[in-house]
Amino acid sequence: MADPKITALDFETHLIGPMNLAPKVVCGSFYDSDGLEVRGNHPDDGLRDRVLGLLADRDRRIVMHNGASFDLNVIAAAWPEMVPLIFSALEAGRISDTKIREKLLVIGDQGNMRLRRMPNGSWANITYDLGTLERVHLGVKGRKEEKGRLPKDGGPRGDAWRFNFDSLAGMRARDYPREAYDYAAEDARSTLSIYWASHARFAQLGLRPDAAEALHVAAGFCLYGMSVRGLRIDPVAVERLRARLLIDLGNDNEKIKVLVASNVLRPAQPPRPHANGAQDHAEGCSKPKAGCPCPQKMVAAEKASVNKKALHALIEQVCLEHELPVKRTEETDAGGGGNVSADAEVMDTLAGLHPVIDCYSYRQNLLGLNDRELPRMTIPLDQPQVVHPSYDELKVTGRTSCSASENYPSGNIQNVDPRARECYVPRDGFLLLSVDYSGMELVTLAQTIYSLIGHSSLRDQINAGIEPHAFLGAQIAYAQAAAFRDGCLAAGRSSRVQVYEAFVGMKKAPADSQEAKFFKLYRTLAKPVGLGYPGGLGPRTLVSLCKSQYGEALAEHGVVVDMDQAVFLRDLWFDVYPEMRQFFDHVKNRRDGANDQIVIDKATGLPVKRSKFWYTTPAGMRRNGCSFTEAANGCALQSPGAELAKMGMLSVCRDAWDVSQNSILYGR
Repeated sequence: MADPKITALDFETHLIGPMNLAPKVVCGSFYDSDGLEVRGNHPDDGLRDRVLGLLADRDRRIVMHNGASFDLNVIAAAWPEMVPLIFSALEAGRISDTKIREKLLVIGDQGNMRLRRMPNGSWANITYDLGTLERVHLGVKGRKEEKGRLPKDGGPRGDAWRFNFDSLAGMRARDYPREAYDYAAEDARSTLSIYWASHARFAQLGLRPDAAEALHVAAGFCLYGMSVRGLRIDPVAVERLRARLLIDLGNDNEKIKVLVASNVLRPAQPPRPHANGAQDHAEGCSKPKAGCPCPQKMVAAEKASVNKKALHALIEQVCLEHELPVKRTEETDAGGGGNVSADAEVMDTLAGLHPVIDCYSYRQNLLGLNDRELPRMTIPLDQPQVVHPSYDELKVTGRTSCSASENYPSGNIQNVDPRARECYVPRDGFLLLSVDYSGMELVTLAQTIYSLIGHSSLRDQINAGIEPHAFLGAQIAYAQAAAFRDGCLAAGRSSRVQVYEAFVGMKKAPADSQEAKFFKLYRTLAKPVGLGYPGGLGPRTLVSLCKSQYGEALAEHGVVVDMDQAVFLRDLWFDVYPEMRQFFDHVKNRRDGANDQIVIDKATGLPVKRSKFWYTTPAGMRRNGCSFTEAANGCALQSPGAELAKMGMLSVCRDAWDVSQNSILYGR
C-alpha cells in the first residue's frame, strides 16, 4: 500500500557501546511512494537535508522501527538543531514506531505481552524485534534481530554488515558494496510493510491507536534520551553499600538465623576439608598411607540456598491458617509448573502473617540489591562513573519499567532500595530532585468515575479542597470511635463534611497528644481502604494489604485489621462513595469473552471458567484479557496515572532539551 505522505526511515550507525547509546550516523534509508533510497553521511548525499525535510513537513508521517528510542535520539545527537522539530513532530503525532504499535496490538488483542497462544494450543514467547515482525506480519524469515552492538567481553565482531557499517563512515551510499547498500535499504522497506500490515490488524480488531501511539512514542524518545545522558554514581558509596550487605546477608544476622533454624535456608559454607580426610595429591606423589606432604583435599565453598520444599510447605500452611488461596505457578504443555508460588505478590499477601515469611522477604529484598543493583553500579575506576538505565516505554498498563542495560546498566533511581540511593549523585554544578504527584491515583479515580457515570463524590471533595484520606478517615472514626462520635453530636456536627472538619482539627494538636495520634491512626487506616477497594480488592486481600504495607503504623495504636473489620470498612466505603457500585458494574459489563480461560480448580480438580475483561485508557489504548481487579485498577488508577505521568515527563524533557521553548529548565 502506498501513501505519498508516509515515509519509512532507518539509520545505520557506528556500533552501540558503553557511553555511546546514540552513536554517529553512517547512513539513512528511506522508503515511500517515490521509491527506496540510501544516503550516506557525506556532503554529496544530502542526508541531513533529507531528514530535516521529513521532520519539517507537517503533512508527513515518519515510520520507524524502535525509532522512538534509538533513531530519534541518533538524530538529536547528530543534528542537535533538529530537536525542536522532533518535539513538534511528536506533539503532532506524526511519528510512528512499529515496535510500539505491535505492543499496542498485543495489549488490545490478548493483554498478555509475554506469551501468545498458538493455533495448536501451545504458548510462544512474544518478541518485538524487526525480524520477528517480518515473520508475523509479512510471512518472511527475518534477517536480523537488533542493531549492531559492541561484542561483549571484547569478542570478534563477525562479518555481518550490521557490525561493520562504521567502515563505510563518510562514504557516499552509491560507493557502498552492494550487500551493504541492500542491507541498509531493506530495513526501511520492511518497516513500512509492517506498518501497513499492523494498520490492517488494528482495523480488524476495531482499534484506533493514534493518540495512544503518539503518547508512548514521545515517551520512548524522552526515556531513551535520559538513558543516553545517564546517571552519575559515587564509587565510595557503592563500596560502603557492598560492605553493609555482606554483613546483612551473613550467617550472624538474626533474621538469617531464623531462616536457617526453620530449615527454609541452607546456610553458606566456607571451604572445608573432605570429611574422609582425603588428600590433594600432587602429580608424581607415591601416595603412601602415611607421611605424605600433600595438602588435604578441600570441599569448595557453598553459597546459601533456599530449601524450596520447606518454603512451599510453609506457604501452604500459612495460607491454610488464614483461609487464603494458594497461588501456583502456571502449568505448561510439557507438564511443568503447578508448584506453590513464592513470587513477590505471594510474599506481599503473606506479609506480617508469619515471622519466617517476613525474614524470607527481607533476604529476598537484600539479594535483589546485592545481585542486581551492585553489579550495575560497579564500573572500573578508570572509566566514567556513569550508569545508563534501560527503559521499556510501554508495559501492559501503560506504565514504564526500568531494567539492566547492556551498557553499564542501572536500576530505576526512583524505585531502587533506599540504601542504594546514596550511590547516585548529581554531576558537578547540578542537583538531583525527586518529585511526586499529590494524590495522583485518587485524582485519576475521581475523574474516571465522573467521566463514566457523570458524578463523583470523590471529585467533588478534591475540587472543594477536601483531603480524601482524611475525609474517609473521619467517617471511619465517626463509625468506630464512640467518644469522637459523641463529641461531634454534642457540637451539632452530624453531616459528613462537619465530621471531617472536626477530625482535621485534631491535626493541629501537639504531635504527642492523644488528638494528634487519633488523627494519624484513622487517616492511616483510610489509605488501604481508599486505595485498595477502588482497585477491586476483596476484604481478605485488604487484610493482607493492611498487614504488609501499613501493619507497623497501625500496630503502634494496637489496631489489626481482621476479616470482620475489612468487611465493615468495605461497606462503609461504599456508603461514602456509592457511585463505586456503578463503576464495578461498568467493569463487569466489559466482558472479553475471547480471552476467557478454562482452568483446573486445585481444590476440586474440576474445570472452572475464569472470565476476562477489558477497558480503554484516556489516551485510547485498549487493554484486553484482564482479571476483574486488573480491569478495575487499570481503568481508574494505574493506566490514567501512567499516561498522566508520561505527559508530565514530556513537558519537562521538552523544556530541558528544546531551546525553542525558552524555558528556565533548558540545559539543566
